[in-house]
Amino acid sequence: MTASGPGLLDLASLTAGSWREAEKAELALTYHAALKEMQGCPPQLADADDFLTALEYCHLHQAIHWLGRFGRRQAFALHAHDWLGEALRLAEKLKL
Repeated sequence: MTASGPGLLDLASLTAGSWREAEKAELALTYHAALKEMQGCPPQLADADDFLTALEYCHLHQAIHWLGRFGRRQAFALHAHDWLGEALRLAEKLKL
C-alpha cells in the first residue's frame, strides 16, 4: 500500500517485522542523519532519541493497523508476524 503522509510511517513500514533491533536502529539513524543533512528534519525530532521514540510510536500504530486488518484471519505469509505481541511490547516500552 502507498499513501501520502509522514515519512516516519514509511520508515516504520520498511523496518517492520523480524528485523533485529540493531538493524532497525542503524537504518533509522541513517535516515535521521540524511533528513538533518537535507534540513528536512522537524525541530521536535532533531534529537536522535526523540526521533527513535517517534518511530516506535509509528511501529505501534502499524502493529495495531495489522491487527485490525486481519483480526482473527490468518495474515498473508508476507505479513505474518506476532502483531499483538509487537503492540503489547511497544505499549509497555512507551509506558502506555
